[in-house]
Amino acid sequence: MLQAIRDRATGWFAWLIVGLLIIPFALWGVSEYLGGGGVPEVATINDTIITRDVLARQVDMQLRDQRQRPEGAAFVQFQRAVLERMIREELLVQAAREAGMRISDEQLASVVRNIESFQVDGKFDKDLFKQLLRDNGYSVAAYEQERRRDLLVRQFVQGIQSSEFSVAGQVDMMSRLQGRKIDLVYTMISAEGYRQKLQPDDASIQAYFEVHRDKFVKPAQVKVDYIKLDIRDIEELIHPDEAALHRLYNEVRDTLGMNEQRRVAHILVSVDTPDAEQAALAKITKIRSELDAGADFSEWAKKYSDDSGSAAQGGDLGTIEKGVLDPAFEDAAMALKQGETSEPVRSQFGYHLIKLTELKPGDIKTFEQARDELAARYKLEEAEKIYYERFEQLQDLAYENHESLDVPASTLGLKIEQSEFFDQRGGEGIAEFPQVVKAAFSEDVLAAGDLKRASNSGLIELPQKDSTRPKTVIVVHAAEYVAERPLELGEARATISKQLESIAVNDAMTALADEFLEKLKAGGKLEQLAKENKLEYKTAKLVARSDPAVDKTVLEAAFRLGKPSDGNHLDSKTYTAKGDLAVFSVLAVEDGDAAAQPEAMRGFIQQMIQAAQADDNVRNLVASLRRSAEVKVFESRLIQQDNN
Repeated sequence: MLQAIRDRATGWFAWLIVGLLIIPFALWGVSEYLGGGGVPEVATINDTIITRDVLARQVDMQLRDQRQRPEGAAFVQFQRAVLERMIREELLVQAAREAGMRISDEQLASVVRNIESFQVDGKFDKDLFKQLLRDNGYSVAAYEQERRRDLLVRQFVQGIQSSEFSVAGQVDMMSRLQGRKIDLVYTMISAEGYRQKLQPDDASIQAYFEVHRDKFVKPAQVKVDYIKLDIRDIEELIHPDEAALHRLYNEVRDTLGMNEQRRVAHILVSVDTPDAEQAALAKITKIRSELDAGADFSEWAKKYSDDSGSAAQGGDLGTIEKGVLDPAFEDAAMALKQGETSEPVRSQFGYHLIKLTELKPGDIKTFEQARDELAARYKLEEAEKIYYERFEQLQDLAYENHESLDVPASTLGLKIEQSEFFDQRGGEGIAEFPQVVKAAFSEDVLAAGDLKRASNSGLIELPQKDSTRPKTVIVVHAAEYVAERPLELGEARATISKQLESIAVNDAMTALADEFLEKLKAGGKLEQLAKENKLEYKTAKLVARSDPAVDKTVLEAAFRLGKPSDGNHLDSKTYTAKGDLAVFSVLAVEDGDAAAQPEAMRGFIQQMIQAAQADDNVRNLVASLRRSAEVKVFESRLIQQDNN
């Protein structure tokens, strides 16, 4: 079963469970930023204040990696959503503290030390920790306070969630729905066929343009010069000699171990309901005593294990790696000696007996084996020293010589490059990064289009995949600017033509689909209607939810209709991903066999039900907390932020 679950962990089902489990508490704390300076309040929660500056920071954080920022009413709505999440988190923090919950220094230290981004070769690195915080504009104290707040909320929420359980009847019901199949007939009304017939004429385009002239504008555009400080460019200039690599090898030799490999087998007695707990424990204990008496582990796995995926192989799960399996299972497996069998281990799936069948210890790499790793490490370490020196220099030089990039570029040996024109929606190259676009259109850099007053931007961090390396930074300076202007009809013609065509096509398809549905309601047959309109008629006999032979959107819409009564059918329409319009009828529904559902899938279904119930409990709790708390939201100040 564990192997089967690992196989499914990248599929839609696992993501569904994760989606149900996760409560959106990604926003970090606000308490440490509250009050002071007369900054307008946007909300108060009992005695806690959220200022407009704090909200703006959270909004920017949420939009940092989005290519296109919402504007106007959409931006105000986005602010409302962010503020609501902040209020929800603050209510939970206050409730947790009132319940006497606290995060100790030891808990906090344990969590931080186990964050992979702060580790080098699997161990917490204090210098890397401080460096990454500095790169992201945080002090150690501020980061620890935010993590402590986040952990408090998570601990509180998990306590609520862990109290949920699902009964066998619910699992059976979900299993039947999961295995449901339907008889389906449908026809497709093609958008392409209508497009060829419904081309708008010049008069229609002209009329549309006159009515909506204010919507057709060419947005302001800017072209920027920029210089880039990238640690990868520095690394390319560093060439370590043999002596340097040998010195580094002697310094870090003990950290160059190769991971040990553990191959394990297991016997699982699953626990499907709370009532089955004692029986499962008694069964696994009996199996353990029989193994002690000389029974063959492989044969007993084939005979007794509820994990059908591994039972046929004598319980073999192959080589395991740390951080992949259930923590309790993994801890027990990692503690075994070769040939040793564990005592019963309780995981989320049931009780296991685990046997370590093969152990290959990790060895220290020789110098030759580690040469490439050493070279890369040496180059990175040396490049980092140079990078941070130049980082400080670039920051100072760009500010002190704000009228152009010439001085910082020549001093640091950096090349001045130039972007293409882009607007506030972004563009190609560096303009694909929202933080670059935001800086380029800022008052300091753009100076409202008066480039004689333009200044260099500050250092702009560009995101990269490897979070352990310093971020690439650039400085931009506005080179050319073109103000917003109205479009002429000729420039807007293609866009208007496409919009009018889309409206006409959708209207025509919808009219025909609605005509079909009316005739089906009156006793007509879809096959005959399709034939009369020269459309393809398709049938799908007892298809499952994920049957690849039927369009995905049609299947999803059909399964949402429910069950038709005997002798009747359910009819509806839906657009497909290609823009076609399907008209379909569900003729019959056959539920799945709950008893035939694999145990691994039943386990997933049980988790899904528990997660949904837990999620409802959290939402209900937040609603209750809000009703009893004094919460004020100053809507006018929220909207004002968008206008500034």
